[in-house]
Amino acid sequence: MDFADNPAEAEFRAGLRRWLAEHPTGPLPTDPDERMAARHEWHRALYAAGLVGLSFPVEFGGQGKPPTFEAILNDELGLVGAPPPPNSAHLSYAIAEFGDDEQKRTHLPGLLSCEVLWCQGFSEPGAGSDLAAVSTRGELTTSADGRPVYRLDGQKIWTSEAAWATWCMALVRTEPDRRAHRRLSMLLLPLDTPGLEVRTIVTASGTREFAEVFFDGAEVDAAGLLGEPGQGWAIAMHLLGYERGPADVGWVARLARVLTLLEGDVRSGRIEATA
Repeated sequence: MDFADNPAEAEFRAGLRRWLAEHPTGPLPTDPDERMAARHEWHRALYAAGLVGLSFPVEFGGQGKPPTFEAILNDELGLVGAPPPPNSAHLSYAIAEFGDDEQKRTHLPGLLSCEVLWCQGFSEPGAGSDLAAVSTRGELTTSADGRPVYRLDGQKIWTSEAAWATWCMALVRTEPDRRAHRRLSMLLLPLDTPGLEVRTIVTASGTREFAEVFFDGAEVDAAGLLGEPGQGWAIAMHLLGYERGPADVGWVARLARVLTLLEGDVRSGRIEATA
């Protein structure tokens, strides 16, 4: 197996390295809000440089390149210690592949341009690795003004970046009479919905990247249903396939960079190695 870049990949990598040399990044701020603002600014810079949506379909605003280009981007960002690209590609793919025309027109431009921040509402206190156990309920009903809505009750946890996001893609139990995974649906919902509360989680390291999201009779327009009722599990498994893969290359590169820097510190005597 040949892992070397082909001519197109080599040209892209060389151009990316030139761009990164012209746009160096320092350490991100430690304050959570300032840190998120700096990451958001970096993501907009990547988009302006044509470095977001590399493998996303052209008809939806992407560049239609092979996934190897995403891997190269993640690799090079990791090697120089730059912040990673936005982690919303899997959400974009889900909307592109399962959304209706209105959902695509409404949401894909903001996702790709990094102007609209999203989060993913999957895990719950009783449903971490077992997503089939999701218990947040969504009852299809009618609002006071006559609109079809889903009334949500339940809780999500470990929702990354929910403190700063404006939209959420949430896995909800809407079809209680169906069997197993067919009980779940996927909803696109604004986080300023009445009856919805976001509570940040302060980690041991002092970060606020995770949050709990509580639903207490929150009414979400039924037009926010992604795909068909009961298709939530299939959509979740589909988008999680995009969440893995090229992005992991970047974390391997970051680990290699940290280990190289540590080795240099030990060899220079700046830090002392212990057995």
